[in-house]
Amino acid sequence: MSFTIKKGSSIKDANSTIKLSKRKFGKTRIEYLGYIVEAGIEPGNKKLDAIRYFPENYRILLYYFPGIKNYVKRHIKMCIECTLTKTKTGKQPGLLHPIPPGRRPFAVIHIDHLGPFVTSNKGNKYILVMIDNLTKFVQLEAVKSTKAETTVTKLETFLQRYGAPETIITDRGTSFTSTKFEHVCNVHGIKHPN
Repeated sequence: MSFTIKKGSSIKDANSTIKLSKRKFGKTRIEYLGYIVEAGIEPGNKKLDAIRYFPENYRILLYYFPGIKNYVKRHIKMCIECTLTKTKTGKQPGLLHPIPPGRRPFAVIHIDHLGPFVTSNKGNKYILVMIDNLTKFVQLEAVKSTKAETTVTKLETFLQRYGAPETIITDRGTSFTSTKFEHVCNVHGIKHPN
């Protein structure tokens, strides 16, 4: 005869009894290495109450695992099956459009800002980088800010030295999308794709 006792109910509630000779728990004598041990193994009320009324906050501390977040991340990254079956989420990347090199030096230049860096004695905090697409010539200009006025001033200096390029390629920074920058490009006949 087999039966199941629901969690939280007692054996008495199930109208059943336990044969003490066949039980495996609550023994009062244990044979260990040829010795019979009787002292201190009987479950008394004090021991049961200590377990029953163990404070909740201590139970939480018993399972504290410092650095578990990083451990789990590392473990998941090392899981080959997880890596192979992982589905990509989010927006799909767009198609890359290679930028062909210019036909002559300074035909196509790339411009961007670097920084902020530690402020220099002259108050400069950023670097304006201008790179020729064909020769990879680099012009660096220390600037105080990434504002459009500063960028336009340095671009005009570059244009006076090396002439106007056919195309300027930049990111979508506010100094490169400003009307002042676009005006300089239009005056010199420079294409600036947005």
